[in-house]
Amino acid sequence: MKEYIRITTFSKDKKTVARISTEVIKEKYAASTHIDKVLSSYWWDGKVEDTQEYRLEIITRKDKEDIIVQTIKLIHDYDVPEIQLDIHETQNEDIKKWIDDIVNESNDITDKNNEL
Repeated sequence: MKEYIRITTFSKDKKTVARISTEVIKEKYAASTHIDKVLSSYWWDGKVEDTQEYRLEIITRKDKEDIIVQTIKLIHDYDVPEIQLDIHETQNEDIKKWIDDIVNESNDITDKNNEL
């Protein structure tokens, strides 16, 4: 049985999350992405930061986790990007089929470092 996941990352730079989104969609590593603006609070360099960031959510299958994480790390503008993974449970079999129809079977990221 296939597992479906949501991978989430954040950046202050909208262009960064848009570029990650474009790449995972173009390569068919994901079926969909969502970008929205959020207020984030976190500790960094010994102090609390409150900042506007962009959240990118990526909907895909579990077998795409590694290639998407690699893609995020290659493109991301943060030294230590937060990358979250949640199980994406949907009861709609049509959505599962839609994801499966879109997401490719390849997990090859060879030479992506040079392209990105």
